[in-house]
Amino acid sequence: MQGWVLITVVLFCNYSNVAVALTGSDRLQAINSYNNAFYRELNSDVGYYFVQKGQGIPDTGHFWQTCETIEVLEDAYRRTRDPIYRGMITKLVNGLNQVVSKNGDSNWASWNGFNDDIMWGVIALVRAYELTGKTNQAFLDQAQIQFNLVWSRGWDLTVGGGLWQTTEKKSKNACVNFPAIIAAMFLARNTHNTGFRAQANQLWTWSRDHLYLKATGRVIDNVNAAGEASSIPAFTYNQGSFIGAAFMLYLDTRKSGYLRDCARAATFAKNSMTTSDILDNHETGGPDGPGFKGIFARWCSKYANQANDEVIKRWLTRNADKAWSNRNSANLVGTEWQNRTPDVGDLPSWSCSGALSIIVNAP
Repeated sequence: MQGWVLITVVLFCNYSNVAVALTGSDRLQAINSYNNAFYRELNSDVGYYFVQKGQGIPDTGHFWQTCETIEVLEDAYRRTRDPIYRGMITKLVNGLNQVVSKNGDSNWASWNGFNDDIMWGVIALVRAYELTGKTNQAFLDQAQIQFNLVWSRGWDLTVGGGLWQTTEKKSKNACVNFPAIIAAMFLARNTHNTGFRAQANQLWTWSRDHLYLKATGRVIDNVNAAGEASSIPAFTYNQGSFIGAAFMLYLDTRKSGYLRDCARAATFAKNSMTTSDILDNHETGGPDGPGFKGIFARWCSKYANQANDEVIKRWLTRNADKAWSNRNSANLVGTEWQNRTPDVGDLPSWSCSGALSIIVNAP
């Protein structure tokens, strides 16, 4: 029988379509409303987020989305230091390994051919290790093993370097190479003499040359085995993971060039991926797109705070205010921040995670 965790929260219905400044209590209300809607426990050690409100335990088909919903709670704990969230992080990672992983096999690379999926998992694990007081050594151990397995099967010198997105080796994508840099830098700062920092530098050199347009700040989705760049539109999660990679390298080196790259990528998103200065609704389709903006929100906020970029900080805050103003009566916000979230229907946890990320992370 599944256990239910009751999180006390008062639900307010004074939503409106007029964006108002978020308060600290608003952020807590958003976090707790999301958890009330989607978080459940299988037992005292294992938790998970429902795929949809009230139904749909996640499975291997929702692996990377599960990793990213865990990251949103990690963001929430980092901001609030609420011990309830800290305990939930450990349970959610246990759930990733025991409920979401295929047949309970936490050696993800043995059954998951998507290298990008594995990297999102590595990031979630190392952050969980850090945020829970470095008491879960198994999380760090597993993260190292999974990163190394992906590196051994994904890195080669086709097109000069970089990681393949999948074991089919059809393209080298932003969605694996920039998250791998983030993962490597998290691993580097929690281990000694492991080579992760050197791998991050290798990935950055290749990825910046092949997947980033320096003149505009646009991140290219992928290059194929012939080295031909994709012409598909820019995605917020690629812009965000690029910013995250540059940000993590900046923290390690304090070289200002990394922050300049962050600024260009953030400015591209602000100027080219918005309607009325709010991030667009065009990523709503398919199983992946609805949560993309949450990754951008996380890393762009970290950059803006670090660099004290007032233009980007104000822009992110406007996005958070707009999202919150369009919440439904249960204080949930779907992937279309520019429109009021309806009260009817089952909202997916993944679709609501992006708005929660901007609400939690925005300055």
